[in-house]
Amino acid sequence: MKRKCSRKPNSAPNEMISLNELYALRLSEARYRRIIETTNEGFGEIDLAGNITSGNQRLADLLGYTLDELVGLNMISALLYPEDQAGMIERLRTRKKGAH
Repeated sequence: MKRKCSRKPNSAPNEMISLNELYALRLSEARYRRIIETTNEGFGEIDLAGNITSGNQRLADLLGYTLDELVGLNMISALLYPEDQAGMIERLRTRKKGAH
């Protein structure tokens, strides 16, 4: 019998995941994190307002910031040329609506 430990994301309140599923999820997250942290490419994520929510050290190095300075920075105003900002804002608005 599987022991229940926590809710599945986006699930009904009584739907639980097993400890085995939770362990597999944590292993997968650790693998993903290790790949992102060790790649030679700059990698970052932004929210729908254009704020950098995470990034790897390589991205910070490429952009001339520390990682602490980079996270929380608004990518649109800080990193894009003025003539490119409107296009990015429009792309983010489109994503908010659920389109790609």
